[in-house]
Amino acid sequence: MQSLECKQCGLSYLSSVASCPRCGRKTPGEGPSSSRPLLWTALWFILLAAGGVAYYLWPARAPAYEQAIRSSAELKRLATVRVNKGVLGMPGGSLVNFNPFKRESAAAAEMGVTKAAYVLAARGLLSFDVTMNEQRTPSTVGAPTLWVDPYGRPHMGDKPPDFVTWSKSLAIRVTEMGRKEAAVWEETEEPFDGAKRRFWRVPVGEAEFVRVAQVSAERAEGGRRKLTAQIVWRWRPNWVGQAFDPGSEVFRMLPDKARGAATSLALDSRQELTAFAELESTVDGWKVVEIHRFGIDRLNEVVPAD
Repeated sequence: MQSLECKQCGLSYLSSVASCPRCGRKTPGEGPSSSRPLLWTALWFILLAAGGVAYYLWPARAPAYEQAIRSSAELKRLATVRVNKGVLGMPGGSLVNFNPFKRESAAAAEMGVTKAAYVLAARGLLSFDVTMNEQRTPSTVGAPTLWVDPYGRPHMGDKPPDFVTWSKSLAIRVTEMGRKEAAVWEETEEPFDGAKRRFWRVPVGEAEFVRVAQVSAERAEGGRRKLTAQIVWRWRPNWVGQAFDPGSEVFRMLPDKARGAATSLALDSRQELTAFAELESTVDGWKVVEIHRFGIDRLNEVVPAD
């Protein structure tokens, strides 16, 4: 053990003593008090090193495909509904004018719009304007002649009556109440009834990623790796989305038909929801191609107006 000589009184004593036993002068250099800063510095370095190792070895660290899902635009689209845009047409059929069926029956063919459109109409954001269209075609058969009506009954007369074609069209319009909301609606073209149709994508809240439930085995297609991830998410409805949420007061105030349409879209802020993310590999990692919900996005046609 090293000994020191007190510079104040000349007493020799061990360096481990904090101060001179005779005059009380503080021991310079290697006393216990001077070693404490070094001890704390060493502890900080140890903690920082342990934290770095834990970050790289922590088993719950998100894999690359999960990070791609979290940051994707497709995740945000989970909290949107699609609404038909413009005018929809549906032929009513060709009927001769003596037919006992009424004109209204000729136009009673169902005209499908998305369930979301019907809900927003009940909410006062959209309106449906139904138009009946009539086209008359004169008969070119000369008289006298024998002709057969649609029921197979023969007739003799100067000539058959004109053929009349009735059709029904439906215009979907934004109401005055809905104009402010419609300013942020995205216009898209998407498959519908076997063809590409125009739609609005209407935000009804926010999609909050919860976790990946399971991942299918990776597969190779066209030189790229692909996988399907089943994800769990939660829906946080906005003002418009409250009409689709069974737990809201707005939902309970909807007419029965609109409430049924909203229910079939299976959006509920009180529960965890499930969706499927389709991903493919890129040079930068994983890319989300699509996120869908059990086909609910594709099977959502209803008859909007009687």
